[in-house]
Amino acid sequence: MVGAAAAMYGVYWVKHKVSSYAAAVTGGSTGSLKVVAKGNSCRLLSTSDLQKVLGVPIERSAEIMEEDKPGCAYYTNQQAFHQLQQMALRQQKRDADEVNSRPGPKPDNLVSLMKNANQLEGVVKAFGMSQPSADGQVFSFTIEHGADENSWAGMRLTESAVPGYVEVPGVGDHAAVGAFGHLFLVQKGDAMIAMSTMMVPDTRTRGAELARKIISNL
Repeated sequence: MVGAAAAMYGVYWVKHKVSSYAAAVTGGSTGSLKVVAKGNSCRLLSTSDLQKVLGVPIERSAEIMEEDKPGCAYYTNQQAFHQLQQMALRQQKRDADEVNSRPGPKPDNLVSLMKNANQLEGVVKAFGMSQPSADGQVFSFTIEHGADENSWAGMRLTESAVPGYVEVPGVGDHAAVGAFGHLFLVQKGDAMIAMSTMMVPDTRTRGAELARKIISNL
């Protein structure tokens, strides 16, 4: 019951926080993602590269804008969401086995579980993928130029307020995973890239691989 409560909290929180880093950086409110007719962001990550990383078919991509930040969205089919859900369930089992193998008492309340939010990534994502997006969107990213150390500090302040924020070394100049693996952020030079990874199991591993592919094409 505690695990289910944590999962439901995670899904609710994730759906309302994908773009919150923008508010930390700009001081404004976040806007909705819109598909646009023209853009140059999808060249940074091909559908075939994303397909290799996720292991499911990627049927198309589309140029997007979120407020004034360009990006790219990627779409799949319902069968692929089922495959991703199975990956998330396997991640959940691995995380549970790892926790159970540790010596000493195990967490038995929601507060304790939330302190280890990333160990709930599998269950949160498996639960969320039972109701995937109607348009088939499985992944997206936006990119903002003109970022600096203050931009990263502002993002860190917002994201680290919720348990589960983890910085990832060796990717760009800075990189981090948000709670429950809902978001992977990377800064390279003056570019800040925010990847929505709500439907991406094992975000720390797959997100790092995707981030490297994107920044290699900047």
